[in-house]
Amino acid sequence: MSSENTPMSILLVDDETPVCDVLCRMLGDEGYMVLCARNPDQAIELTRNYPGEIALLVTDMVLPGINGKDLAEQINMLRPSIRVLFISGYPGEAMLIEPLRKQGAQFLHKPFPKRLFLDTVRSMLAQITS
Repeated sequence: MSSENTPMSILLVDDETPVCDVLCRMLGDEGYMVLCARNPDQAIELTRNYPGEIALLVTDMVLPGINGKDLAEQINMLRPSIRVLFISGYPGEAMLIEPLRKQGAQFLHKPFPKRLFLDTVRSMLAQITS
């Protein structure tokens, strides 16, 4: 399979199973290869062991034992070129990622419309390929 036909891989991390399932299905329906993690340890394990490129991390800000910003920093050490989209139901969490915006990180407040989520993902991935 050529790299042109290989879908971009996205790592999605959310400890709320229904949210994780819905977002993974949405991304999969759009043709993305989605790695779904329900906790930070699983996300780190997937990041270490997945043989392909992971283009985008979509992570909740509130996770068991760690916040999304700290998880993103750990994953960035393993995958330096990864882009990050933070999601959270707590609008105040957006301030935590301000230093990461210079590196292209973005934030969406839950609940968000499906189209906004998919358009944001598409836009962030387009920046990688252009």
